[in-house]
Amino acid sequence: MPLGHTPWCPLPDVERIGRPVRITPERAATELRKYFDADSKMAAAELATSGSAQVSYNQLKDILERLEHDWVDHPDGGLLDCFIEVEAYTEVHLHPCFLGGRLNEGLRRAASEILLKYNRVLGCIPLTMGDFRPAGSRYGACVSDGPYVHFLARFTSIGFAPRSNGWVLGRVASLQPYGDALNVGVLNLINTRVAKETLPKELTYDARQRIWFNGDTAMRDKHCVLIKLSNVDTNVAKQGDMGIEITGSVKSATHISAKRRAPKESDAPEETPKAKRKREREEQGEDAGNGEAVPEEAPKSKRKRERETEGEDAPEQTPKSNRKRERDTEVDNAEGSVGGGRVDVTEDSVKKKKKKEKKEREERE
Repeated sequence: MPLGHTPWCPLPDVERIGRPVRITPERAATELRKYFDADSKMAAAELATSGSAQVSYNQLKDILERLEHDWVDHPDGGLLDCFIEVEAYTEVHLHPCFLGGRLNEGLRRAASEILLKYNRVLGCIPLTMGDFRPAGSRYGACVSDGPYVHFLARFTSIGFAPRSNGWVLGRVASLQPYGDALNVGVLNLINTRVAKETLPKELTYDARQRIWFNGDTAMRDKHCVLIKLSNVDTNVAKQGDMGIEITGSVKSATHISAKRRAPKESDAPEETPKAKRKREREEQGEDAGNGEAVPEEAPKSKRKRERETEGEDAPEQTPKSNRKRERDTEVDNAEGSVGGGRVDVTEDSVKKKKKKEKKEREERE
C-alpha cells in the first residue's frame, strides 16, 4: 500500500503522439531558450518550494550554454542531427496542494520526473516540456482514499536523441585519470569515453600531468571534440538513472578545436563611480549633439567657463583682494620721476602711510 505522502504511481507513464521530427541544433537552441526564459519568470516563492525540480532546471542552464556556444553555427553543423521534436501525453499525479492557482508549480514538479533522463517511449532525453497543460477534460480522478489527483496532460518536447553512426559534439573533460580513453562531456549531460585505439595518432597522454596532448597542445575543457558514434546503449538494466550510454571515435585531429569560453555576466568588472560620472558626461554631450535637452549649467561652472573663454585665469576678486589691489595701486602712484629716472618708495614710508590711513579710518569711525 503506498504511503500517504507519495502517489500510487511514482513513475509517470508517457505515450507518444505521432512520429518525432529531426531538427537542427539552431532550432533546438531557440526552443530551449524560450522554455528556459519562461521558466525563469516564476515567482521566487515558487522556486524556493520547488525542491528537487529546481535541480533539473539549473542543469538546463548549463546545457543551453553549451548548445548556444558550441553547437550553433559550428562548421560541421550539418552532421549534428541528434535533436528531435516530439509530442506526447503523460499521466500526472498531482498533490492536492497544487490545485487552483499553484497548478503550474505542480506541473513543473511533474515535468522534473521526465526531463534529462532517457525515455524509451520518446526515444530521446527530453530537454523541454513546452505547452505542458491538462489534456481534454478539466477534471481529475482519485484512487481509493488517496489524496492525489490523477489526470492526463499533453506537452511538446525537444529531445537529445543520438543514434549509431551519427555525430555529436563534446568538450574534453577536466579530469583525465587514465590513458586508456579520452573522457568527453556532451552538453554537460552525458559523459563518454573514447578508447585510445580509436583516437588519432597525434594524440598522446602524459601520465604525470594526467593530460592529453594534441601534438604540443594540451587539451583542456575549452577544446571541442567531434565524435562519430559507434554504439548507443539504452539498456535500462545496465545504464542506471540516465538510461543511456554512447561510445564512439575521433576520426581526425582536425575534429578537435579550441573554443572561446562564453563570457559570464559575473566576469564583467563593476563600474566605478568615477567611470560612471565620466560616462554620464559623455552621454550628455551626445544628447546635446542630437538636439536633446541638457541639464542647466550650474552658476559656478558658468562663471568659470566665461573666464576661460575670455582668457582670464585669475579667480574672481573678493572684497579683501580688492582692498589689497587698491593699496598696491596707491603705492604705485606714490612713485615719482626725478631727473628722468624712477624713484622707489622706501619700506618705511609705506608703513607710515598705512599707519596714517588706519588712524584716519579710526577717527572717522
